[in-house]
Amino acid sequence: MPKIKCRNEIMVGRWAKEVEAWDTQAHKDEFYRLSARTPTYFQKNNTDNLAKWREFIKQNKYKPREGKTVFAVNTSKFIQEICLGKWAREVYRNAHTNRGHRTDWQYPETQQAEFDALWEQTPTYLQYYNAQKFERLQAFVAKYHCKPRSRISTAERKKISKERYKAEAELGFWAAATSEKTKGYGEWNVAWQYPEVQTKKFAELWRVTPTYDELRNGKLLEEFEYFCRQNGHRPRKTPKTLKSFLIGEVSQEEHELFLFAGNAYRGNIAFQYPEQKEKFKKIYAAYPTWREYMKRYDLSWR
Repeated sequence: MPKIKCRNEIMVGRWAKEVEAWDTQAHKDEFYRLSARTPTYFQKNNTDNLAKWREFIKQNKYKPREGKTVFAVNTSKFIQEICLGKWAREVYRNAHTNRGHRTDWQYPETQQAEFDALWEQTPTYLQYYNAQKFERLQAFVAKYHCKPRSRISTAERKKISKERYKAEAELGFWAAATSEKTKGYGEWNVAWQYPEVQTKKFAELWRVTPTYDELRNGKLLEEFEYFCRQNGHRPRKTPKTLKSFLIGEVSQEEHELFLFAGNAYRGNIAFQYPEQKEKFKKIYAAYPTWREYMKRYDLSWR
């Protein structure tokens, strides 16, 4: 504000505060009428900020951040959000701590009540962010029936759709980190708007959902069991010698089941449930290898 304009405002402000004698009652009545309905500078500033804060929440669905976690390309929006965030924090502290300060509202009861209601029902940025991530995690699990991976090899990436890769890349690290915080250190490590409810829902979903490897191994176990029942022996591997080749051709699917069985037998793979591990052991022990099967039922082999 220019110095002359600022000086004039101060002079008028002092006059309005100290004026006592009036030449007519009409002038006096007009002055007090204007004074009663016109806010002070700080009251107007707080009213304007409340309107901006309300509009920000309406558009973004979370409270303005205060600067610690803001990453914005648009500098003006960045500054506006920071200013609103710090203003709102100050208003909250004035009303809900023993600081002895009060926010200068034009209409204290209604404006403070509106602020408190919005503050109570609106999440912070991190609370909103985590709620959005959790919704996407639920949708991912419903669609793919497993937890998102935090690391995907180049070879595995080629096997999945771009849509799935994008979803896993977005959710994998967040879900794994949230799981560790929830499991190891308590609710305070995760910014939830409703900690008791959301932590419980996340923990339950994480507990019952298999990892990608556990889901795949569960399906391979079913295929392994089906193969053994249909053929009477365990899967064979792809032949590498002429002698083996003459014995019979082995499909890629059978070879993959052979590798699965070998790794499972050595304990190198993960199952979601202990019962699956026990089930594999029983099937593996019940069925012979292909060579053992041929020696047992084909006398010409001997």
